[in-house]
Order: sequence, then structure tokens, then C-alpha cells
Amino acid sequence: MKYLLTYTESIRNEYEKSSPSEYYIKNKHIYQNPHSDRVKKSLDFLLSKLNPGYFLDLGCGDGIVSEYLKKKGLSKFKGCDPNFKDIYQEKLGKECIDLSFEDIAKFGINEKFETIICSYSLHLCDENFFNLLLYQLSISCDNLVVISPSKYPSINETYFKLEEYSIIERTHIRIYSSKINKQ
Repeated sequence: MKYLLTYTESIRNEYEKSSPSEYYIKNKHIYQNPHSDRVKKSLDFLLSKLNPGYFLDLGCGDGIVSEYLKKKGLSKFKGCDPNFKDIYQEKLGKECIDLSFEDIAKFGINEKFETIICSYSLHLCDENFFNLLLYQLSISCDNLVVISPSKYPSINETYFKLEEYSIIERTHIRIYSSKINKQ
């Protein structure tokens, strides 16, 4: 029988036992996002404000964002996750780049996307390279969408300008435009 974390159990507590990466490596075949309904409602909000175009599902996990947007008719996308590459590619038949936030901060993505969507994962980025990650993302996209359980991470306006902000069932969705690509 598969063991799935319920919504009332804190995944953050599981992270603290080792690390997010170790948690997902160990649990990737049984993990289900407990916030999937909230994420889908946030994506409906996103679609009412912006056509993501060619997008990168950053921190994609098993592909909840990509799968939902694919059902909505979007077909040009990739995933990016260092732990779920095999599951994502098998499930969606699309490429998944296996870069971590730290890898992207150091080396970039080396591809241009209209939108980068990061759902329930950007707050896990180590603060030591968060600003460099934001810079790398800003040169790789026109828009950044952050869906998170709180107002964090806090993104200053050095690289991105906040265009839209909403809270949908305790889920924060922020749509930014890149300042770097607009220069």
C-alpha cells in the first residue's frame, strides 16, 4: 500500500529530517502534492491574466502545473526538477531539465522561455544564492509566476516587476515581468 502524506501532515517537517532533495528522492514514487486543487485554481487565475506561451515548469515535481496547463490547451513547455526528471518525462512525454536552483544560479538555464512558473518550491531555495537565481531567471524569461503557500519568498524589484498579485484559498500567486529582458 502506498503511503501518501495528508494535507494535515507537514511536508516541511519531513524536509527538516534531512533535506527537501533527500525527501523527494526517497518519496518521489509515492508523493502527491497536497495543494493540487489550490495550484489549479491559481493556474486558472494565471490564465485569466496572461498567456504563458512557451513555459518552463520550474521545480516541476511530477508535473501538476504542466499537466493542468496541457489540459487547458498549452503544448509548448518543459519541466525542470533535479529529482523528478524520469517521472515527469514518462508522465508528460516532455523534456525535463535536471537542474537544481543552485545549478541555475551558478550556470543559468541557457534557454529562453516566455514564462517560468514556479509552484510551491521557490521558497525552498537557499538564501545564499537566491538573488543570483533571480538574475538567471530574469535573463531566461519574460514573465515569472510564483505560486506559494505564503508571501515568501520575497522578491525585490531588482530583476522583476510585480504585475499581478492575488490570494486564492490561502495560496499566493504573483506574476512578475522581467526587468532585464525589457531593457
